[in-house]
Amino acid sequence: MNRFREYAELLLEKAQEDVRVLECLARDPDPPVSGVGFHAQQTVEKCLKAVLTGHNVEIARTHRLGKLIVVLREKGLPLPPQADRLDELTRYAVVLRYDRIASDEGAAKPLDVAWAFAVAREVEAWARARLGMKDK
Repeated sequence: MNRFREYAELLLEKAQEDVRVLECLARDPDPPVSGVGFHAQQTVEKCLKAVLTGHNVEIARTHRLGKLIVVLREKGLPLPPQADRLDELTRYAVVLRYDRIASDEGAAKPLDVAWAFAVAREVEAWARARLGMKDK
């Protein structure tokens, strides 16, 4: 197995851990929005990077989902479900947790928590299918 494939599998394993955290948060009648956003963003980021890496594409360090979608397009790879909305999760990345958000990101609409739960699961399933990997 090549190093790209091994890394893609590791990323998907870590994405699945984020999905498990989201499943725990989903049982809460009033989950913390920033926590849901963070784990949904992390799931999607890891899945996009896994698909790119699995296709031997080296990726720059970024938490910006829109940039990763652009790379998928440039490489002619299939886009994930709801690709046009995924960048909405970027504001919940590490930057939000540890730094002040930029004014343009702060003006974004509030997170639809139900959508975040669903899209994380959809993108994780999409990434597994793209890489021919079964759910663990």
